[in-house]
Amino acid sequence: MPVLAVASDPFVGTDNERVVREVATHVRTVSLPYGHQLAEECPADLTEAYPTFFGGHAA
Repeated sequence: MPVLAVASDPFVGTDNERVVREVATHVRTVSLPYGHQLAEECPADLTEAYPTFFGGHAA
C-alpha cells in the first residue's frame, strides 16, 4: 500500500522516512521547511502534496 510520509525539516526531517519504511515498503516522503504545525504554517504546501501523491496534479 502506498504511504505518504509528511515531515517537517526542523523536527523530524529524514528520520520520518526511515521510521515509516520500517512498516511500509512503498513510501513517498514530503519534507517541508516549516515548524511543527504544518497545517497551520504552510497549508498551501501541505495541500499540494496530497493530489500529487494520489495521482493527480497540484493546482
